Amino acid sequence: MSKTVVSRPRVYTRIRPLNDYERRHNSENVYRVSHGTDDTLEFNRNNETQTTKFDHVFGPETKQQRVFDVIGAEVLSTIFSGYNATVFAYGQTGSGKTHTMEGARTQDGLGLIPRVINGIFQRCNDRKMVEDASIE
Repeated sequence: MSKTVVSRPRVYTRIRPLNDYERRHNSENVYRVSHGTDDTLEFNRNNETQTTKFDHVFGPETKQQRVFDVIGAEVLSTIFSGYNATVFAYGQTGSGKTHTMEGARTQDGLGLIPRVINGIFQRCNDRKMVEDASIE
């Protein structure tokens, strides 16, 4: 086994870009990543700014690869340390859960699930010393 990883639940948030309808109606994002940080979400309401901390905040311009680099790498490390790992996506309909988790059927557009699965098989292939493994 690789280096042991013991972790606590992590909380990430991803801000989706405005959709076509929102852009046509000149809507603005009320959420944004706090300038100079990647763990603080700013929410502007009634000319007042509120902030909330997360383990990581992904802005609307964030690519799928970056989401995998932050979340997927830790999931793989946890799995190959002999522990279970879960990624739970929660949000309103249309908020981008499927896009983040499944993505598009292009190499750049792959979401977290196919990238983690590819990572599992790649690591198993790279580790000839793996004698027994099961996937349920």
